[in-house]
Amino acid sequence: MKTLVRILATVVIATLSVGPVSAATVPSNASTIVAQAVSTGTVSGSFTDSSGSPVAGAAVKISGPATYTTTTDAKGAFSISDVKPGIYMVLAQKAGYANAEIDDLAVVAGTNSIVNATMAQATFSSIREIARVSARRGTVFNASSASSAVVSAQVFQDQAQPQVQRVLDQTPGIVIDHPGTSANNASPGAITFPTIRGGLGFETASFIDGHPLSVGTFGDYVTSFLNTYTLGSTEVVKGPGAIPPELAYAIGGTVNFRTKDPTRTPTGSIAFGAQSTGGLFTNYGWSGTTPNGKFGWVLDYGVNDFEGPLTNSAALWNLPSSSIVNGSPLGFVTNAAKTNYANNPFEYSGTSVACCFRVSHVFVNKTELVKFKFGFSPSTALTVSYLGSQTWTDQNGNHNYGYNQLFAPCGIDTSGATPTNAAKPCAAYTGSNYLTGQHLFTWQNIFPPQGEWEVNNEPIFQGELRSTLGHDTLLARYYTASINRLQYSATTSPGQTITMASNIWGCRSSCNNPNNTFTGGIYNVVIPGTYFLSTEEDKLHGYTFQIDHPFGDSGNFLTASFDSSASSTRSYSYSGTSGVRSWSVPDGARQRYNTLLLKGTWQLTPKLKLVLGNYFENFYQRYSVDYVRQYAAKKDPTFVDSNINRDDVRLAMEYRANGNISYRFGYGSTIAPPYAALLNATTNIPAPLPGQTFVKGSTNNPDLKPETAIGFDLGSDVRFGRDGEMNFSWDVYRTELRNQFLTTTQFVCPNFQYDATSPNQGACLAAPTPTTVQLFASSPNNIGKARYEGIEMSLRDRPTVGLGYTVQGALLRAYPYDLGPCFYAGNVTLPGGGAPPALDCTKPTANLGIINGQNFQGSGPGGGGFFGISNHAIPYAQAYGEINWHAANGMYAAFGEQLYGHNNSLSVPAFWVANANLRLPLSKQPGRLSVQFSVDNVFNAYGNAYIDELGGVHADLVPNAQTSGGVPLYAGQTNANTIGPRTFRLVFTANLGAQPQP
Repeated sequence: MKTLVRILATVVIATLSVGPVSAATVPSNASTIVAQAVSTGTVSGSFTDSSGSPVAGAAVKISGPATYTTTTDAKGAFSISDVKPGIYMVLAQKAGYANAEIDDLAVVAGTNSIVNATMAQATFSSIREIARVSARRGTVFNASSASSAVVSAQVFQDQAQPQVQRVLDQTPGIVIDHPGTSANNASPGAITFPTIRGGLGFETASFIDGHPLSVGTFGDYVTSFLNTYTLGSTEVVKGPGAIPPELAYAIGGTVNFRTKDPTRTPTGSIAFGAQSTGGLFTNYGWSGTTPNGKFGWVLDYGVNDFEGPLTNSAALWNLPSSSIVNGSPLGFVTNAAKTNYANNPFEYSGTSVACCFRVSHVFVNKTELVKFKFGFSPSTALTVSYLGSQTWTDQNGNHNYGYNQLFAPCGIDTSGATPTNAAKPCAAYTGSNYLTGQHLFTWQNIFPPQGEWEVNNEPIFQGELRSTLGHDTLLARYYTASINRLQYSATTSPGQTITMASNIWGCRSSCNNPNNTFTGGIYNVVIPGTYFLSTEEDKLHGYTFQIDHPFGDSGNFLTASFDSSASSTRSYSYSGTSGVRSWSVPDGARQRYNTLLLKGTWQLTPKLKLVLGNYFENFYQRYSVDYVRQYAAKKDPTFVDSNINRDDVRLAMEYRANGNISYRFGYGSTIAPPYAALLNATTNIPAPLPGQTFVKGSTNNPDLKPETAIGFDLGSDVRFGRDGEMNFSWDVYRTELRNQFLTTTQFVCPNFQYDATSPNQGACLAAPTPTTVQLFASSPNNIGKARYEGIEMSLRDRPTVGLGYTVQGALLRAYPYDLGPCFYAGNVTLPGGGAPPALDCTKPTANLGIINGQNFQGSGPGGGGFFGISNHAIPYAQAYGEINWHAANGMYAAFGEQLYGHNNSLSVPAFWVANANLRLPLSKQPGRLSVQFSVDNVFNAYGNAYIDELGGVHADLVPNAQTSGGVPLYAGQTNANTIGPRTFRLVFTANLGAQPQP
C-alpha cells in the first residue's frame, strides 16, 4: 500500500509540473501525500559474521530523530521504510555475537541508506574490543575505549616477512627486543621477545588466540619461532583501557597472535619464496566452510628453511686454554691497560690463534595449523585447533661475536711505567703467515665442537565452545601448551673429549722451546670439557568460562568470567667434565593464576560509553628455597607454597564526538608476579679457597613481592580526507610501577663460618676466627619506583586503489626514580681476594647502569659487567614511514623507512633501516597469481653478519661512580648488535578458489 501511495504521489507531482492546475482538481489530502513521499527515507542492508555468513534473527534498532526496530531475515538482511531524515545510530544485537554499532548513519529524504556491517562472533581468540564502525565512510578506525593496533597478515606479506620481528618493530608502542649480550640479530634463530610501552619482557603479556602462553624460566615469550603465514592478525592492546579476561604481566599491555579462521568459501594459497642469504620458505593453506555453515576448517603448513649470512663462515679463534697440543695445555692470555670503563677495559690479546672455526645461521622451522569449527546450531559452535612449531638452529651462529684481536705470542709489553696494549717483542717467533702485533679477526663466544644445536618444540591445543541461553552468550574454553627447548653440543657425555685438526700460530708459554712454538702447521688438538646440555620444559594448561548478559535496548551488558591457568617449569644444564646438573628451576616448581572478572558496559548517552572491570585474582606459587643444597646432599628439595590475593580495577571510557572523532580514556592497575627463575633463585654458598677473605654466593628471597602498577591512557582517533580514508591516531600514557625486580649483591655476614660437612650450610659468628670469611650474596629483590610514559601517533591513508602512506611512531620513557645514593652503595662489587669496602653512600660501587630519570639500559657484557635493570635497553624513540601504491590489477609497490632510536637494544646509535617491495600480477584476475620482489635493509645499515664485541655505544653510569679500588668510572662498554646485511626476497604466490580478504 505504501508503495502504491508513493507511485500516486509521484504521478501527482509530475502532473503539477506540466502546467497550471486548478485547486479543485487536486484531492484535499494530496499535499499530505506529497509531503510524506519526499520527507522520509529508507534504511536497508545486511549483517554478516567475520567469515561472511549471514546473521539471521539479529535485532536491529535505529535511533535518532525517531526510533525504529526490526529483525534480520534468513539472509541477514533487513529494511525499514518511512524513516525521518537525520543522523541515526544503528545497533544490531544477537546472542552469541558482539554488538554491531554504527553511529553516523545519514538518512536523506527520498533515498535508501544502506548498512552492510559485520557482527563478530563472540570469541576468546580476540582480546580487542569491537569498535563502532561508520556507515558513511569506507574506513574502520579505532573508536573503542582501549589503545590498540592490529597488524594484518597482509602487512607481513606485503614486506615478505616470514618472521614477526621487523613489522612489529614498526608498530607504535611495541618493540621486539634482543638480549644485549648474546643474540646475533643477523641470525634468524636469535632470541627476540616483545615489550610494550617500555615494559620489560616479563612486564608484557603474550597470548596466542586470546590465551596466555607459557613464559617459562625468564618470564618472556620468545617470538623467533613464530611463522607469520599461520597468523590471521596480530593484536597489540596497550594500557589500562583494555579489559581482557586475564591480566597478569600486562604492565605495558598485551600482544595477541591470532591464528587464521575458516573462510566462508573454500580458499587456498601457495607461497614459495627464496632469499639472497640462502634458504627457502614455503606455505600451503586451505580453508573454507560448508554451504550449510555446519563445518569450517583451516589447514596450513609452513616451512622456513633459512641460511643466514654466516652460514658455513669460518674465522680464526682462540682454542680453549685447556686444549692439549703436543701433550701439554695450550693456554692463552688477555691483558689490559686500566681505563675509565666499568667492564672489559682492554683490547683482547692472545698468545695463539687457530684456524678455523665454522659457524652457521641454519634455521629450520616447521609450523602446522589445524582448526575445525563445528556449527551444531545457529547459536552453538565448537572450535578446536592445534598449532605446532618445531625448530632446529645452530646456537654458535645465533650468539657469536667478532673481534679484531691483537696477536701477541709472547704476551703484552708491560716494561713501561704504564701498561700498554702493545705486543712484547718476540724475535724467537717466526710465524710464516701472521706476525707479532697484527690485529687478527677472531670469533668469540663460540664453543667446540662446531655446531651447538638448539631444538625447540611448541605444541598448543585449544577448544572453544560458544552457545546461548536466552539472550545471554556463554563461552567456555580449554587450552594446553608446552615449550620443550633443548640445547646441546655434539659430544654425548660429560667426560668425553674431542680431537680437532687445526692450523695453529703462536706460543704456549716460552717461544724459545720449539715444542711451544706454532707457525701455522696442522696439529691434532685434544679439547676436554666440551660437553654441554641445557633443557627447559614448560607446561601450561587452563580454562575459562564467561557469560555476557545484555540489558536494556542500548547495547548495555554485564560480563562475568573465570580464568584459571596453571604452569610448571623445570630448567637445568650440564657442562664441563663433572657431569653435575645445575638447576635454574627445579622439577616441582609450579604456578597457578585464578582470575574472576566482573565487567559492565554502559552506553550512558548515544555518544558516551563506560566500561568498568574488577579483577579478583589469586596467584599460587610453589618454589624451592634450598634445591642446590639438597641436590648436593642428594636429598629432595624442600618446596614452599605461597598465595597472593589481589584486586585490580580498570575503568575505560569512549566518547564519540561525531562520526569522525572518537576519544578514549583508560585508568587502572596491573600485577606481574615473580617468574620462575626469580622464585627459585639458587641458594649456593661456595667453600672459601685458601687465603680468601670473602666468598660471594647467592640466596633465594622468600619475601620477594610482585610488581604492581597503576596508570592511565588518553587518546583519540580522527578520520578525514576523501571518503574518510585518512586516519590520525594519538595516545599519551603514564604508568607508575612499584617493586620492580632486580638481582642485587649484598653484604650478608662479617664472620661467616663455612660448614664443610653440610654443603651450602654455615653460621654467622659474633666474632672473627682464623677460618671465618666475609659473606656476600646475590639475590632477587624489589627496587623502588619506576615510571613508563610516552606519546604514540600514527597517520595513515591506505586506499583500495591509488597512492597511500603511513607515518607512525612513539616517544618512550622507561626509567627508575627516587633512588637514593645508598641504593648504589648497599650493593657492592669486590676486587678478587680483597676485603669489602665500607658502605659509603657517597661512593657508589654497583648498580652503576641504573640511573634516576634515564631509560633502562641493559646489563654490561664481559668480565665484571655492570648492573642494568635487565639484559636489554629501552629506546627513547621509534618511528616508521611508508609510501605505497595499490593498482586495480593487483600490483603493489612500497618503500618504507624504520627508525631505531637512541638507547635501542642493539646498542648502536639511532639509525634508519629501509625496505622496498614490488608485487606484480601474473594473471588477468587480480590476486590469483603474483610475483613479489622485496629488499630488506636497502641501504645496508649495520649490515654485519655478526655482533661487534664491545663495539656498541658506551652505556652511561652513575655520575662520579667508583670501583672499590677508587678508579673513577664514566661509562660501560656494550656489544654492537646488527640488523643484518641487505637481503633480497623473491616470492611467488598462488591463490585458489575465492580470493582471501586482506
